[in-house]
Amino acid sequence: MANIYRFKSYFLVSITCLFVVAGCFFKPSPPDPEEQAEKIAESLAGGGYTAERTYTIKLMRDRWLHDGQSIEVLILAPEEPGTYPLILYLPGLGEHADGGVIWRENWAKAGYFVMSIQTEEMGNALKELAPPAPAVLLLK
Repeated sequence: MANIYRFKSYFLVSITCLFVVAGCFFKPSPPDPEEQAEKIAESLAGGGYTAERTYTIKLMRDRWLHDGQSIEVLILAPEEPGTYPLILYLPGLGEHADGGVIWRENWAKAGYFVMSIQTEEMGNALKELAPPAPAVLLLK
């Protein structure tokens, strides 16, 4: 009799595991193009991401020297005193610390302390390169 109960419990556990594992293989079907377009339209109509509150912001600039290198430092932060999460914005090669201004301003207005750092050498790295020549299409 004990063997029958043990068999039933193993059987139930096995069936349960089978359903759990099988459920991992099935994904929900992606939305059709109409549903996707509708969701995008809703998001854009609402202005995309909107913060609960909009802060007035202040800009602080500084230049640091480290091992003979000049480093541009820009800070955008809410004017209101408080504790804010930090976003460290690292511009790309050839971009000065004031790059990405739209993103940085919107983050700061949403309540983030945004610090952008770039060495002058990296900010000016691509300045000396000539602009790319316009593409010419040769037809034969």
